[in-house]
Amino acid sequence: MRDKTDWLGKGMQLYYDKKYDEAIECFDKDLGFKALLLKGNALAQKNLHDEAIVCFDEINSVGLLYGYDYHYLAWNNKGYVLDRKGLYDEAIICFDEANKIGARISRTKIALINKCNALIHKEQYDEAIAYFDELINIDPHDDIGWLYKGKSLYLKSLYNEALICFDKVVELCPYFTRYEHKWGLSNINLDDIIDCCDKVINLNPNNPDIWYKKIIMLYNNGLNHDITNCFYEIIKLNINDIEVWNNIGMMLYNIQSLDEAITCWDKVTMLNPNDSDALENKGIALNEKGFHDEAIVCYDEMIKLNPKDDRAWNNKGFSFYHKGLYDEALTCFNELININPHDYRGWEGKGTILEHKGLLREAKACFKKAKACCNMGYKSNKNVFILITVIIFILISTLFLVIF
Repeated sequence: MRDKTDWLGKGMQLYYDKKYDEAIECFDKDLGFKALLLKGNALAQKNLHDEAIVCFDEINSVGLLYGYDYHYLAWNNKGYVLDRKGLYDEAIICFDEANKIGARISRTKIALINKCNALIHKEQYDEAIAYFDELINIDPHDDIGWLYKGKSLYLKSLYNEALICFDKVVELCPYFTRYEHKWGLSNINLDDIIDCCDKVINLNPNNPDIWYKKIIMLYNNGLNHDITNCFYEIIKLNINDIEVWNNIGMMLYNIQSLDEAITCWDKVTMLNPNDSDALENKGIALNEKGFHDEAIVCYDEMIKLNPKDDRAWNNKGFSFYHKGLYDEALTCFNELININPHDYRGWEGKGTILEHKGLLREAKACFKKAKACCNMGYKSNKNVFILITVIIFILISTLFLVIF
């Protein structure tokens, strides 16, 4: 009786689960050319390069019998394995074969990029850059072309030129983590990214824009402590830069260094007593520390500057609420409603106070009005801290594409 087990499907699932030995057993039982290709991929993942090459050679030994797609992948994947073995010239020959086939099916990009990687490994950066320029000329919106051109320039120590390419990558694709999903790139080398920024900084240490490129890269990778150090370097360029002091305060707040953040906002208000943003930020940090009276002082300063500052009345109301002073809080939320009856925060805050006072029917009516304001599409300035928009810098440091 014929075995009806779906060995290919089972093997593919095991392959995706990274159970390569069991996947290979399934592929051996399928006997089809697709299973043979995937077996080669699994062997390559196990670093059994020579055995993988045998699989790819078997597919390619029959001309184009299995169709352009599979022969394209077989040549590409063989090249990838040879590249990993350090046989770059042989790898390039395979990628060229893949590209000849790929040209018939509009599928040359992966093999071309892999060929460029092999050229990079051979330190033939100019040749690689020429191919990336070809990709970019065909499609100026090709983020991968810009990315790898930048990588090549970086390896040539042309750091300023590399940053131009990386800035273009940012314009086309702001978050480099997308590449991991789109192309299967892994092992992002953050040390290389930081090193590229540092080298450009060394060339022009008085340019704050380069520091900001480094900051956004660190921010995207959660390295907030290092970001704070960058801001301190920027502030050395201009000790009275209010914007930078505000940003340092925000970063310190984000890592819950509240005392240090408050010190920064004190510096801002010393330079500009009318900076309501710094007063609000300081007040919120003080509230989080439980210093509600000191926070209220900040909000009163904001109200002196602008009696209709909705942020100040809202924050002041919640400071009184946390102190258990419900009547004073209610006064603040009523004032907020008078300033803007369509601001849901006033109704929501008032409803919260009435609920705590046991006036449930009145509270319910306030919450209903708050919901109606939200449904109207009213958007308020919530108490959130947003890192200043800066020039984003992204570099994915990788020297290979995974096998497709």
